[in-house]
Amino acid sequence: MLKNYSTKNNLVILILGIDPGTKIMGYCLIKEVKNKISLLIVEELVLKNIANTWLKSKEIFSKTLFMIDKYQPKELAIESPFPGKKSIQSMFQVERAQNIAISAGLYRNLSITEYHPKKIKLIIANNGNATKKEIAKKIADLFTKEKATQTNKAIPRYDCTDAIAVALCHLIIFNYSFFRRKSLPL
Repeated sequence: MLKNYSTKNNLVILILGIDPGTKIMGYCLIKEVKNKISLLIVEELVLKNIANTWLKSKEIFSKTLFMIDKYQPKELAIESPFPGKKSIQSMFQVERAQNIAISAGLYRNLSITEYHPKKIKLIIANNGNATKKEIAKKIADLFTKEKATQTNKAIPRYDCTDAIAVALCHLIIFNYSFFRRKSLPL
C-alpha cells in the first residue's frame, strides 16, 4: 500500500522514481493530487566521469538522500537490473547502484518497491518488449517534452524517461489496487 498524506481532505501521493546506473542515474519525483499527476522534477546524476567506485556510491547515496530530504516522498520505485545485452559484470554494477539507492530510501524509512523492466514496459506501453524509444514517446505524450526530455537535444534521455516510467508504473499499480478495494486505505 502506498504511504501518503493528506492536505485539507486531498490525498497527496509523492513517488521518487529511480533508474539506477553506474554511468548515469535517472531520477524523478511525481505527485498525484485528485487524480492529477504532476512531474515535479526529472534529472540525471552523471557518474561516468567518476572513476572511483566508492565515490560513485557516495554520490548515489548523497543524491538520493538529498531528494528524499528536500521533497519528502513516502515511496521509492526503482527499476531492477536486467541482464539483457549487458555483461554479468555490468549487471552486478547496476545492482550495486540500485542497492545503494535503496539503502538511502530505507535510511529515511521510505516504502521501497522494485519493478522488473518488462513489467514497467507492459504497464506503460501495453507491451513488455517495448523499446526505450517507445517508452520515451509514451512519457512525452503524458508530460510536456521540455520536462521529459533534455530541451537542448532532440533525443530523449532514456535514463530520465525510465525513471518516470517506473514511478508511473508504481502509481498505476497502486491506483488499480486502490479502486478494487471498497474502502479508503488508512
